[in-house]
Amino acid sequence: MTAKQSGILEQEGKAVVNGVRGALMGLFSSVNSDPLVPQVVSRRFGINKNLCWKMAKIIEAQDPLTAIQHLPGTAGVNILLTTFAEHGAPQLVIDAVREALREFDRFVAEHAGGRDDLDLMLDSMGLLEPERQLEASRELAYRGNSGIFGLQARVRVTTAFLFPSKESPELADSELVGGFIGLRRLRPHVRWPLFRFGAYSGRAGVDINPKAVRVESPDAPHLLAEFCTQPIQEIERIESPKWSEYMLTGGKVGNQGAFDCFFRSSARGFPMYQVPGETSGEITSTIALPIEYLLLDILYHRSFTVPTPQMLVFNKPGGGLDDPASRCDDNLLPIVQRVTGLEGLPHAAVSSLAPRYQDMVSAVISGIGMRPNEFRGHRLLLRWPPMPSVVSLRWALPEKLS
Repeated sequence: MTAKQSGILEQEGKAVVNGVRGALMGLFSSVNSDPLVPQVVSRRFGINKNLCWKMAKIIEAQDPLTAIQHLPGTAGVNILLTTFAEHGAPQLVIDAVREALREFDRFVAEHAGGRDDLDLMLDSMGLLEPERQLEASRELAYRGNSGIFGLQARVRVTTAFLFPSKESPELADSELVGGFIGLRRLRPHVRWPLFRFGAYSGRAGVDINPKAVRVESPDAPHLLAEFCTQPIQEIERIESPKWSEYMLTGGKVGNQGAFDCFFRSSARGFPMYQVPGETSGEITSTIALPIEYLLLDILYHRSFTVPTPQMLVFNKPGGGLDDPASRCDDNLLPIVQRVTGLEGLPHAAVSSLAPRYQDMVSAVISGIGMRPNEFRGHRLLLRWPPMPSVVSLRWALPEKLS
């Protein structure tokens, strides 16, 4: 669908929904009733409270397109109109509501074929409420991908610890922790890559070097064994000249085989102030399997300035490794989620989704020779992040110190 076609759909959709809303307001007015107090309407007319609640949502919606999801089916509309007719609503007003709904049905048939497909189109185009953008599609994708690929995780954790570099006060070194909570197979023979580590030079010369990681487990040097489910036996380590990869292999299914695992690596030389060609900082989390929740934290030393970052979710066409060049506007998904602040670490790091997360944060910060109260942070919690995608927290870098 082109931008012009999208604009036509949006324009026509708002017009027909406003027609429905106007007819409904005329209906309520004809019986001297206020649709915005649904509990009173329900008691007075003996109508199901959920139906009355939908009427209120339709009429008070700031954006007409967000009202579409609340429009009841034929049975609900007939109940409403029959009841109001019995309480004195004129036939002319009843007919106006039916005609407005027929116009809406014609709009649906022309643009989508059916209500389910229209809801999917509006969801995909980001035309529903901002806090629910792609929510229905993301949940369906999570359930469908879980069944197709045979695995899922309750929580994907990504945490970046930024602290002053010994090389320059304008740079940050980082400890990066990634992991899964409640990772489980839905069929016994599943083989799936979880993490891949390799030395490379990233944006603005950032040096990602897994060799710098403090060894936590002799058999898996990137594994934070203390915070993994014991015994650690479901993950296979594969070495190549360029990569060290950790692979989920076959095993028990469902809750009997569910486990937690966390990995850690180091990075050096993140610019924390503007440099030529670099005006923003960014922390990303790659979503490569079905996840119910993403917990993404940036925890930074108080000597740095990190304003509240913006969340961006980028499609990864074809999957594969994350390529910064693919994080462009054409691949940006219409998903909005608020980022919250974290003050008072380590207690502020607590999360009901990750029971031992606070302890892990304290352990990592202590391991770099610092105290948790020297850090503050930002947190993103996103439900059903789509796969494959890259979720980014991006912030404007301040100008260099004079």
